[in-house]
Amino acid sequence: MEYGFDTGILYLKDRELKDALELFADRGVRYIEHGMDFLRELEEDAERKFREISEITESLGLYVVQVHAPYIGVYEKLGDMDEEIYRKTLKRMLRWVRYTSILGSNNMIVHPAELPKTIEMSFVDAVEFCRRRNLEVARELSKAGEEYGVTISFENEYGLKFGCSPEDLIEIVQVNPDILGICFDVGHANIRQLNLVSFLKKISRFLTATHLHDNNGVSDEHLPPMMGSINWRELIIGFKEIGYSKPLILEVGSGKNYMTSLNRFEISRMVLDTLLGK
Repeated sequence: MEYGFDTGILYLKDRELKDALELFADRGVRYIEHGMDFLRELEEDAERKFREISEITESLGLYVVQVHAPYIGVYEKLGDMDEEIYRKTLKRMLRWVRYTSILGSNNMIVHPAELPKTIEMSFVDAVEFCRRRNLEVARELSKAGEEYGVTISFENEYGLKFGCSPEDLIEIVQVNPDILGICFDVGHANIRQLNLVSFLKKISRFLTATHLHDNNGVSDEHLPPMMGSINWRELIIGFKEIGYSKPLILEVGSGKNYMTSLNRFEISRMVLDTLLGK
């Protein structure tokens, strides 16, 4: 079993994506996820800039396992009851399916739509609205996914909202199971105090992407493995038992400075090498 990194682990405002990619290649990393930390700064004039990034990535021998689509301020707008806001945001997400292909990947990670903070309807009606909206978003994104050959992987969230449970995610995927899948974020599931191996086995048929990071079971800390409350040995056995064949992707957050970020990167590598018996 192989693993790789989300580029965000090396994100700092004074460094460019090219620097992170070169360091990955220099340290023997083969598999990456293009995270939004770097990409959001390149979205203006995206096609040209992303083609340049794709050329750099290819020249360094890196394989882009997946691309994370925008999420900050996006999932609430996807769930907005204002049709104009929703359509504008959906159009942006549809562009990102094409951008994912340009960046050299065939897998795009998205967060489920969620309701804005203020809504004027009953809780039951709100949940049903959010459910139907997510199914609609899935239909639209799957059409673009078919056009560009890109799988759309819906990531499990945390909290009390649609898209957190295996059942919610499987319902989304059933809209078009040939092009839709699930990104299992183990940290998010841990915040909900769920049994991670049980979650993994429920979604195993639909699993198309992963986000590995640790936390204290309360907040989304994006720590290196073994620095929180997740039972990593049990989890890795679970991945082996379901026969997951894609590279596992570590989505560990960067530190406050370059050395802290580099240490998080190296700690994560040592832990995964040990867990996977490398």
